[in-house]
Amino acid sequence: MGMKSQRAAAMLLTALVSAVTATAALPQTDAVAIRRACDAYVSAWLADDRSAVLATLADDAVLLPAHGRPAVVGKPAIEAFWWPPGPPATVDAFSSTVDEVGAEGGVGWARGSFALTFTYGGATTSQRGTYLMLFRRAADGAWRITHRMWDDALR
Repeated sequence: MGMKSQRAAAMLLTALVSAVTATAALPQTDAVAIRRACDAYVSAWLADDRSAVLATLADDAVLLPAHGRPAVVGKPAIEAFWWPPGPPATVDAFSSTVDEVGAEGGVGWARGSFALTFTYGGATTSQRGTYLMLFRRAADGAWRITHRMWDDALR
């Protein structure tokens, strides 16, 4: 192994150890608060409460939709993306697991999987997949979603 390869391997190992240590050192209160924020997001969708869904987001939130679709930036654009003009969509079922939670300072993350069934224009669609959400602790202490990325499982 050359000197550059050894240096790169050492840097990668250091980064991995730092990530594991940061996750392990997560205060229980932050882990619980981030999980509650994840639950609030799902509950708001199940209640068909647009305001509650949007309240889980930071004002400058970014969606990174499945299949490489363009990013959706900011609450107004997200609202237009999720609630376009036309017949309303209804969320018939939505469950989400949280497989990993972490935080460093005022930034947090959650990774997991989801199952979603919704009806739009008379057609019902079911999806399963994975997600990653990033959070920022707001001035009021609440964790708000700054980025949400998801993808559907291969069929």
